[in-house]
Amino acid sequence: MPQHLMFDLETLGTSPGCVVLALGAYAFDPAGDDMVYNPARGFYETIDVPDQMERGLGIDWSTLQWWAQQSDEARAANFNPPTAPFMLEGVAQRFAAWVALLGDGVQVWCNGASFDFPILKAAFQKVGQGLPWEFYNERDARTIFNLARVRSKKHGTAHTALMDSWAQVEALQRGLRKIRVAP
Repeated sequence: MPQHLMFDLETLGTSPGCVVLALGAYAFDPAGDDMVYNPARGFYETIDVPDQMERGLGIDWSTLQWWAQQSDEARAANFNPPTAPFMLEGVAQRFAAWVALLGDGVQVWCNGASFDFPILKAAFQKVGQGLPWEFYNERDARTIFNLARVRSKKHGTAHTALMDSWAQVEALQRGLRKIRVAP
């Protein structure tokens, strides 16, 4: 069975070409039960904003206003991370290497295929990096959440990419069990 991963972005916009603040991903077994977080299965990096703006990625001011309404913890995690943000090119390369470790045919999930996939693709294209998976292995968790009528339970601080990824994995696993679908 191919490995699965869920990824989440925190951004400064809602369309392709916007700045990405953070990329988080969590590897999982869809038939598993990820109620206990395992840091060895995660990928998380914050991304340098000025580097992205120099490459032509932009900021949506209404998204900045939205961030102003989020918790102090969420803003701190994304705008003042405990370690210095990485340059976009390095993040793209390290993420591609991490995905490659999961093996061929990795199935990639996100919460809303019209948001995360095109934004990440546009950002990575700025540094000559394609998405590190085949387009036909992209999956939309929101559809499963809707069909199974499950919601993601927040773990840790909301709007932090890695914790949101893990919460979405847990909800996806519950949803798949509820509708009895084996991906």
